[in-house]
Amino acid sequence: MPYTREQLEQALYTAADSYGIDREIAWRQIKQESGFDPNAVGPPTRYGTAKGIAQFIDSTARDYGLTNPFDPIASLEAYGKYMRALLRMFGGDYAKAVGGYNWGPGNVQKAAAQYGSNWLAHAPAETRNYVAVIVGASGPAPAPSTAPGTDPTPDSDGGSGAGGSDNQWGDDDSDEPQTNWSLIIAVGAISLIALIALDD
Repeated sequence: MPYTREQLEQALYTAADSYGIDREIAWRQIKQESGFDPNAVGPPTRYGTAKGIAQFIDSTARDYGLTNPFDPIASLEAYGKYMRALLRMFGGDYAKAVGGYNWGPGNVQKAAAQYGSNWLAHAPAETRNYVAVIVGASGPAPAPSTAPGTDPTPDSDGGSGAGGSDNQWGDDDSDEPQTNWSLIIAVGAISLIALIALDD
């Protein structure tokens, strides 16, 4: 039985509330990961293929008890468990937790150990943008979709939903929070300045 966008958002908010995750960040993260598409499949990577609404690779899915990543309710429950673990690992730091979800917690730990508070400038561009879009965006989490005719599926020219560096779905729904481009540009500029400083 397919779920409506409203049902998926409610399931996400239930998981977020159960595991102490900010609803706004959870909404942005799942929007960035899959555009709320329970059948999203990312491109193959050396770590595996990200699948489902929360884009779990098989090894991480197993770690959090997820047997079917295409079951959106179970995936959102596993997402809640994983984000709670990441938030605990990083002392409640959402930027590091979200970065760990995208880049891997070990990579974030290594970058933070080596570069301290400037760790994000040394993360891949995809992760820098991912963190900026999810943690740096402003405004409240949207209420679950109630507009008649709201299409919860990605546009036909959309991407894989594998937690990529752009909003891969290319949609422009009015219920979607707006990207804070000023913050994204600022993070990019800071990264460039840090790289130039390292070369000196």
